[in-house]
Amino acid sequence: EQRSAESGTTDRQEPRDPVDADPDLQLLLRSVAEYPFLGVTARYERLGLSRRKGTALKWALIDMKHVRPIDVAIPAGKLVLLEAAESGRRWLTRHHVLLPQYSGSLLHAWWQQYLAAELEQRGCTVEPEFLLDQHREDDTRHDVDLDSVGLQIIFSEDIGIRVAPVELEQGLDDFLQIVGLQT
Repeated sequence: EQRSAESGTTDRQEPRDPVDADPDLQLLLRSVAEYPFLGVTARYERLGLSRRKGTALKWALIDMKHVRPIDVAIPAGKLVLLEAAESGRRWLTRHHVLLPQYSGSLLHAWWQQYLAAELEQRGCTVEPEFLLDQHREDDTRHDVDLDSVGLQIIFSEDIGIRVAPVELEQGLDDFLQIVGLQT
């Protein structure tokens, strides 16, 4: 508390956030909001941080409860995403950084963009989050040679990731082989 000499009143000041004093922590936290789908390795590279420095900053933000790591099992191994936790979201909002917008969890949104990118690289037209009928949205739709596949991305701690066909004329087995997933 500080006492104002002129008015004699007491002003309460919020405790200073340690991120405010460290430009590197600010850089990493802002990056989490601006590029939510980057894994830590790509994030460090994009920010020009060594792996050692990036890891130290990551753990500092985790210890402050500003971010939480999210492990993603991918065909090539493991990817670690960083998601802003509530205190990190407050810091970002206070500093006028736009928070990422996606439906569902970060993990769900990452799989949507990953599958869409894989399909687009193979010449497919992708429509994320399309309305399949009046009651349900699917996460990804792609068209190849006029064949259409609607996919629902299902994730749970028990089963991990599963891609379920919703509307299928042909090609699901080929698709799952392409992206390295099983049904």
